Amino acid sequence: MILGGVAQHVQPARSTLYPSEGLYNMTSDSLVGSDIETADLRPLGPFEQSFHYYVLRNPTQLSVVGRLNAAVDEPRLRTALVDLQRIHPLLAAAVIDSDEGPPAFRHVARAIPLRVGKAESRWEDAAAEDQTRPINGAAGPLVRATSSLARRGRRSC
Repeated sequence: MILGGVAQHVQPARSTLYPSEGLYNMTSDSLVGSDIETADLRPLGPFEQSFHYYVLRNPTQLSVVGRLNAAVDEPRLRTALVDLQRIHPLLAAAVIDSDEGPPAFRHVARAIPLRVGKAESRWEDAAAEDQTRPINGAAGPLVRATSSLARRGRRSC
């Protein structure tokens, strides 16, 4: 598995910023429905807070495009996305803003949403469409994925 292989070689940062060490030991099957779904990962830093409050008034997002040199089917892509959430806790987070303290990243037990486009889709069109759909930061996760079959059988994500 190409993305899974990438995910296996990326080591998560071990830090006191992530008190939910259990996230690192979770398997792909245990992410959804886990018992740490309400765990705070860490408070937002000053720059993250500024960006958070700006985005509340001015929805802002960006697209990152990648091209794979091998075909990846939808189930394998979904598994790789769950693996990435396990390795990188902020890919399985929402931003919680309460009166009890500063905004914080909180773990949510939701897989990264994946939209699979039509085979003839261009990545530019998929990115433009994604830009019209704001991500709900309070519901999480703070990322989504779109995949479409590109020219010469390569899959763009």
